[in-house]
Amino acid sequence: MREVGIDDELRQMVAALAEEVRGLRAEIDRRRRDEPMSADAAGVTADVDSPAVTSRRGLLALAGGAAAVAAGAVLGGSQPAAAANLDPIEIAATTAATGAVTRTLVDYSQTSGPGDYFVVTDSAPGSTPTMDTVLGAYNAVGPNNVAVFGQSTRNNGVGVTGQSTGSTGGIGVYAHATGSDAIAVFAVAQGAATSGVYAYCGGTKPGHALVAESIGNPDMVANGTGGVWLRQRVAVGPPTTAFIAGEIVRDGKNDIWVCTGTSPVQWRRVATVDDLTATNAQVASVAAQATALSAQVGAIAHPASFVLITPTRVYDSRLPTQPPGNTGGTIETGQNRVVSIANGIDLDSGAVSVANVVPAGATGIVCNFTVAGPRGGGFLAMTPGDASALSASTINWTAGTANLANAATVKLDSNRQVKVFAGGGASTDFIIDIAGYYI
Repeated sequence: MREVGIDDELRQMVAALAEEVRGLRAEIDRRRRDEPMSADAAGVTADVDSPAVTSRRGLLALAGGAAAVAAGAVLGGSQPAAAANLDPIEIAATTAATGAVTRTLVDYSQTSGPGDYFVVTDSAPGSTPTMDTVLGAYNAVGPNNVAVFGQSTRNNGVGVTGQSTGSTGGIGVYAHATGSDAIAVFAVAQGAATSGVYAYCGGTKPGHALVAESIGNPDMVANGTGGVWLRQRVAVGPPTTAFIAGEIVRDGKNDIWVCTGTSPVQWRRVATVDDLTATNAQVASVAAQATALSAQVGAIAHPASFVLITPTRVYDSRLPTQPPGNTGGTIETGQNRVVSIANGIDLDSGAVSVANVVPAGATGIVCNFTVAGPRGGGFLAMTPGDASALSASTINWTAGTANLANAATVKLDSNRQVKVFAGGGASTDFIIDIAGYYI
């Protein structure tokens, strides 16, 4: 039974919509004959031709349903798109030139871990990779909680791209992560000649293709092999054009240059292993030369300083008492005697009166060398204590000489000793008095 009070204008609207739906259904039937499509795309089964609708609420519901049918029919007439709960949605587009179908799959999947992710991929339905496979390296660090995952299975494909075409300050893709162990962008490249992140900036300075910023942590981490690759920027040597202080470039010789100043442009080359090897070789060479030079300098006798002292007797063969290490008595032709001149002795007793009158380290002495009571003519030669033979005489005398003295400068051995050789056929006592030493 019809409801009283329904106005004619609403009835006309419903009739017009019903007529439009009939036309759309006819178009759908025609397209179905030409190209198969998924059934029940519109999802509306109400009979819009039925005259039994008698209420305003019913007419409004019918009008809304008809509009939905119209919209669904228009969208569904291009390509199918349908999905049950959690199933992937396949969106297909036909390339006009070739007729090939390019599919885009919108999928909601679950990883083996606690994280879920939303996938947009051009792969076939059911072939969406799990995040355990794609982000295996990251799973070793911690569970992967990923919001959106973009995948391209084509050569030179791009999983996720962002573009900013503004005149200033634009950002193509912005990633922000907060919290402990958060990562704003995590990229993995698995195939040959692939890139985890490719950033391009076509603007002028100070534009940047990729900016990484962290608070209190490294801005960027090479988490895989740890390698960072720089393409060749200049031919050989540092760049000559203007750069920003802190920029790093690689030249054709694989040298790495760091810009350290801009006014004027200043560059500093990073030392290589070859540089360090060459430097170490140079250091070793210089060290060897220094050692050799030091040895040469040590071999050259430095001018000794002469120390003048009060004349002091250090040996008298006539005295019965001799300091330790010395022997007394006359010396005969052909004999030699080692005498220590380190200590000063008493003139009468021979006991040590001045210890170390010639100090350790002394290299020579200036002395008065005296023969006392010689018998026959002959000579004495005073040499260093470690000499094996004489090479010159120090004092000479003839038969009948009573006493004879001569000044002499004599080299010492390392123990502050001299050696006296006797020759010429005579025997004699001898005395050594020193006036100074060289040290």
